Amino acid sequence: MFKDILTFPSKNLIYLIPLTIVFGLLAGYFTDTSSLKRLIIPVVILMIYPAMIGFSLHELINLSERKLIVISLFINFVLVPVVAYLLGLMFLLKTPELFAGLAVVSLLPTAAMTIPFTVFAKGNVEASIKLTVISL
Repeated sequence: MFKDILTFPSKNLIYLIPLTIVFGLLAGYFTDTSSLKRLIIPVVILMIYPAMIGFSLHELINLSERKLIVISLFINFVLVPVVAYLLGLMFLLKTPELFAGLAVVSLLPTAAMTIPFTVFAKGNVEASIKLTVISL
């Protein structure tokens, strides 16, 4: 019973992630969440640290997943910015502030949740850590 409760999130990520995002957006829209700012760093550390336990720094420089790294960097820094630019041209020419915001967001790699989501999905955590470090 207790094990089922603990493994429920990892077995239902496809539903829980969008639900959590929607809940967070609604909570932020309808309530003042400014007092939660001071919790950002501790919560991010709590999310990332467990994934890095047992991860040696030697693994970080071992680039055995070259193909994965090259494809990931291509997607993060070429494909996504080009798609975002084209979407900006199509939909945001009349609002340059939004176009600029889209450009900035498309150029920033993901970081905070990449490693925990990889852990939850039972993916290649070592490669996820490498990609996060290289992307940042």
